[in-house]
Amino acid sequence: MITGLNLWGVSESAKVFTVPTVQFIVAIAAVIAGGLSRTQPAVPLDHHVGAATEAAHRYAMIGALLELGKMPKPPSKKKSLVVVPVASMSQLTSEGISAALSLGDDVVAVTVCFADPEDEAADVSFRYRWEEWHPNVPLITLRTAHRSITRPIVKYLCQIEATDNYHRLVVLIPEVQPPKFWEYLLFNQRGAILDHAIRHGTANVVLCRLRYRLEQFAPAIPPRRSPLPRPRCRPGRVR
Repeated sequence: MITGLNLWGVSESAKVFTVPTVQFIVAIAAVIAGGLSRTQPAVPLDHHVGAATEAAHRYAMIGALLELGKMPKPPSKKKSLVVVPVASMSQLTSEGISAALSLGDDVVAVTVCFADPEDEAADVSFRYRWEEWHPNVPLITLRTAHRSITRPIVKYLCQIEATDNYHRLVVLIPEVQPPKFWEYLLFNQRGAILDHAIRHGTANVVLCRLRYRLEQFAPAIPPRRSPLPRPRCRPGRVR
């Protein structure tokens, strides 16, 4: 339509576009005027001074709680429990259990089983292989009717916190660290989901996300030797 009006003639097309152009200019002016009329008044200087004072007070309070600059008490070993969420038998599971045994006094592995026959059968198979592996770490199955791994794990951790048998409760989540950032999309986000749920659902649980690079699981491949250069033989003359 615009092309047709332009071909019709300069004066004719100018008459047609005059009204919409004026309406557009008036609308823009009205928007600017409305924005200027609703602008918040300038914030007084006292407000900024008060905010800065409050921030400084909070930093001072945090420093007092952490006792910054003071000599702390000598470190002492206290009883701790490390909980390792597992889902299957793998090298990643083995590395996670090994790290947990190095960190805590007691170690427990937990797995979530949903209320469906297929998952029940998978849990039986997993438990059989776990006992065959014999890592000297108990495997606890958390059963749930919901398709969620976070709810039963958070509930289990809250029950341990309520007993108050351990001074420190640690959750160690072994996960794979891909070599490239975009490869995170190829892996499930189980670690991030558990991290978020445990932080918001428990009171005093220490989280440890143990990331392993895929190169650590790859077997060592000796460097390839470059082939030796072949001697060049020039054909000799027969006399």
